[in-house]
Amino acid sequence: MNIKDNIKFAIAMLYGAVLKLTGSRYLCTVIYYHSITPADVAGFAMQMKYLAQNCTVVRPSQIKKALSRNGKKCVAITIDDAFENIIHKALDVLKRYDLPAGIFVPVANLGDVPQWQFTQDSPDRYEKVMTADQVAQLADKGFEILSHTLSHPMLTQLEDEMLSHELQMSRSVLEEITGQPVKGMSYPHGDHDDRVCQAVADADYAMAFTVEPEAVTHRTDNFRIGRFNVSPTDSLMKFKLKISGAYQVPKIFRKGAKKNN
Repeated sequence: MNIKDNIKFAIAMLYGAVLKLTGSRYLCTVIYYHSITPADVAGFAMQMKYLAQNCTVVRPSQIKKALSRNGKKCVAITIDDAFENIIHKALDVLKRYDLPAGIFVPVANLGDVPQWQFTQDSPDRYEKVMTADQVAQLADKGFEILSHTLSHPMLTQLEDEMLSHELQMSRSVLEEITGQPVKGMSYPHGDHDDRVCQAVADADYAMAFTVEPEAVTHRTDNFRIGRFNVSPTDSLMKFKLKISGAYQVPKIFRKGAKKNN
């Protein structure tokens, strides 16, 4: 880890201890992945085994309803971009531990390499998005299929008409592919504002997911449900801290800084 990561880890360790002392260790959290490469399988399997043995794992659409559950911590697993490597490298692990997961699909890229912009050092730019048949098969296997819009744009930069088209058409196509209602979506690049959130609600989604690291409570806005970015290379301790909600502390500090400005 670099210095910045080390600082975040140290703060999360301290905040994790606070969560235990205050009885908040059962906060619900949503985690998200992008790719699972061959080198990632062992780490991903370790993380899924931990979830299966120590947590209650629910479908993403159930995360708010799961708040009233007692006992084991509640977690939802989500995967953005619907890359084919999820089928080849993650599916067997999820099935082994009988874990549900939600897949956010960028519909206009089905069966093709991503057409959205990546950083130069991102290996995901060479990955291939699942085909429509593969998405349908995942739905049949019990995975929750959710929208990641049509073309994976920066939604805040779109005019109202195009924004509505991206949201409504992606849901419509996915429902035709799967034969199931599409209840939620995630914001590409995490990009959203009040106008975008309202457009998501107007497009008849029930919920939307950000990339802000925030645990889920009964006060969480249905259209700003936070998620924790998890890598299969994360150590088990770091993974535990993320699913505990301890890594949301940087967001808490940012909110405090805004109030003081």
